[in-house]
Formats: sequence, structure tokens, C-alpha cells
Amino acid sequence: MKKYLLILFTLALIGAGCTATPTKDTQTTKENKQTSANSNSQTVITDNGVEATFETEPIKNDDEKIVDVVLGSPAEVNVDMEASNFALTPNTISAAPGQKIKITFTKNSGFHTFVIDDIDLKFAIKEGEALTFSAPTTPGTYAFYCDVGSHRANGMEGMLVVK
Repeated sequence: MKKYLLILFTLALIGAGCTATPTKDTQTTKENKQTSANSNSQTVITDNGVEATFETEPIKNDDEKIVDVVLGSPAEVNVDMEASNFALTPNTISAAPGQKIKITFTKNSGFHTFVIDDIDLKFAIKEGEALTFSAPTTPGTYAFYCDVGSHRANGMEGMLVVK
């Protein structure tokens, strides 16, 4: 149990952006950071350049399946979207650079598509289906729209805001 609490505490510190400056004794050198494929240690660098090295081990849940813990990966943005005559609702999606976005099309009236030209994405919308993609890594505003006929010209568009 102590092991799980230690892992959770470490994840909380990393997730909270722990910014403690390492002392000379705890700084890792380039040679120490190199690990083999079978090693259980991992070195991460925080946003302010502080390095942290910690040990990892697989965690098993109640069904004895290994649960993957991915550190530093952005969480997934889940969006329930409706496609109707000349509207995509919601028409604004916000995400962090590189963050995974999952759009579930909960309602679809007619034939529509979901297009983002800047990332070469085109998806034929079907009710109940989901589309998963990664947000661009460059912050900015990216248009999404339906490219069927004059749907976009009639207002069937929105913005993906990456910040």
C-alpha cells in the first residue's frame, strides 16, 4: 500500500508542476540519464528545466491486468457533437497542443463531414461514431467545417482553439 501511495504522491507532484531546484547531490548527469530498455527508472524535465528521476513499476488492478501509467501525456478532450442542417454543435473546441481529442457524433441529420484542412483531416459523420485525433502542436485557431455542398457557407463550421 505504501508503494501505491508513493507512486500517487509522485504523480501528483509531477502533475502539479513541482518546481523544486535540485541540489548538486541530486542533479543527474547525461551519463546517468541514459537507461536501457529494461530499466525501471525514468528521467523527466519540468517546464522550468528541473530534472527529476524516479523508479517505476507496473501496477495491477483487481483483475490482475497491468494498468499503463503514461506520464507527461496530455489528457483526452471528449466532445459530444451534433451535426444538423447547417450547424455543428458545439462550434468551439479547446485543447492543449498535441492533446488527443475525441469527438462522438451523438446526433446527425442528413449527410455531413467534419474537416480540418490544416491537419488534413476529413471524416464522414455517422450518428454514434467517434473520431479521435491529436490537436496541432502549434497554438492557434483552426477552422473545422462540413464540406458538403454549401453547408460551410450556410454556417456549418466552428473553431478548434489550441492554447
